Amino acid sequence: MNEILSDDEQLEALKKWWKENGNSLIFGLAVAIAVVVGYRSWTSYQQRQAEAASAEYEVVAKQLKENGLTEGTSRRTEELMETYPGSIQTVFAGLNLAKAQVEEGKLTEAEAQIEAVLKSLDDDALKPLVILRLAQVELGLNKYDEALKNLNITVPEAYRALFSELKADVYSAKGDTAKAVELYRDALKQSEEGSRNNQIIELKLNALGETAS
Repeated sequence: MNEILSDDEQLEALKKWWKENGNSLIFGLAVAIAVVVGYRSWTSYQQRQAEAASAEYEVVAKQLKENGLTEGTSRRTEELMETYPGSIQTVFAGLNLAKAQVEEGKLTEAEAQIEAVLKSLDDDALKPLVILRLAQVELGLNKYDEALKNLNITVPEAYRALFSELKADVYSAKGDTAKAVELYRDALKQSEEGSRNNQIIELKLNALGETAS
């Protein structure tokens, strides 16, 4: 049998193949195009959202700095968090509001605010920072067990000294001097020698009648 088809036979074979597969090919191309267009649209949308969140964050941060904790700054921060949940701008806006609440002595409100930030957090890289802020407020509320529970996580090296120091602060507040001294010394080992934080830790040790070594 001759395997070489004539022009007419090739044309007929192509027509037959197209009839059988043409719809699938068109559908596949349509899906591919839709995926590309959809990805570009989504990327563009994300970029617009990030830009809008950054612009709103700058406004909120400026108002909070100039006016302090007011009903207006609180409401606008909450609106930012609701509109752009999980964004890095939301995290820092929430922490800024909590800081202002602490400065006004509203520790319970600050705790709730930071917990809301933690709940909506998408970026695990920021989790240690938020946990640290939450534990600091819980220490101020004498919620020692809650603070230690939150601090009992594995963190990147950059945070280890800060976590050890705050754990020591909590144990010191609880009256467990031995554990506090142990953790302060651990924090010293992990912090940069001669740094301001290092000096603060040494002062805390001195206050407990201990030294760095």
